[in-house]
Amino acid sequence: MEYTEFIDFMKIRAIKEAPEGARVCVNKVIKTNDTVLDGLTILERGRYVSPTVYLNPYYERYKRGAELETLFQEIYLVYETYKDSFEFPVSLFENFENLKEHITFRLVNTNRNKQLLEEAPHRDFLDLSIIYYCLIDAGDGNMSAALIRNENLRGWCKAGRTVTEEELFSLACENTPRLLPPIIRSVRDLFLHGFDNDKDDFEDQADQDDDEDALFERLDYNPDWAGEARISREQIINNNMYIITNCYRRNGAAVLLYDGLLEKFAECTGRNFYILPSSIHEIILLPDEPDFDLEGMSEMVSSVNRNGVAPEEVLSDHAYYYHADTGEIEF
Repeated sequence: MEYTEFIDFMKIRAIKEAPEGARVCVNKVIKTNDTVLDGLTILERGRYVSPTVYLNPYYERYKRGAELETLFQEIYLVYETYKDSFEFPVSLFENFENLKEHITFRLVNTNRNKQLLEEAPHRDFLDLSIIYYCLIDAGDGNMSAALIRNENLRGWCKAGRTVTEEELFSLACENTPRLLPPIIRSVRDLFLHGFDNDKDDFEDQADQDDDEDALFERLDYNPDWAGEARISREQIINNNMYIITNCYRRNGAAVLLYDGLLEKFAECTGRNFYILPSSIHEIILLPDEPDFDLEGMSEMVSSVNRNGVAPEEVLSDHAYYYHADTGEIEF
């Protein structure tokens, strides 16, 4: 079965299974890095939003031998599971003043997101781009987010409220660290104590080193890529590589933009450091050593992206270098 036939089959099955009056559609959705996915949506009567189930990975499983009906039942189960918890107050977008406390930012790769950036207000940051989202607490520890597009700015303008990219940036700088506070965890702790250890060894270490440890919190993370890195296990342990993301561990690379965060890290470590863009979800900070260099770090990042990061989650193919004395980032 070809992919288009697979999509048609899933849509027809969803129409048969969905409640009476529900609208079933499959739309192409532009995701990060201009990745285009086919999303199945079942919108029941009286609802304004519904979870989107992307069909692309299910087709890959079909090609590997999975049964069509089994795959459909999994897809429909996703819809049934999340339809009641997936509520986004669409009316919020009618009045910008209602959104001001919910504006946040994310970081994406500029060259990989040309189509997306044509549709959304943004600004440059190094060779990356800052884009804006409305972030809403969906309950049960979940967050719903909607990309702010140029058409939203035009709609608010027609309603008499001019909204500029500068205002979005200012609001996002204030809101994002508050709504999505940063988490940092030492990879040394992960290697020495595993991923399920409840003891926060980094805080103990920070106390011993007389560091200011209020910034650092535990983060569960599996650094499988370290085996392919040019940096050895011993170097990672001895030089304290750190993972940094936000409290939801989603789109956490934007913590790079948090005011004072990198400066605080430089103060705690007392050194310049490399910024390794692990993905759009997290970054790695590595204090500098004499045998490290930017070219080698960039080669490592590029290799990891090719072998271990989903295309839609790649942030950058090279490393960055933070100068503690000036606060400048080199790449």
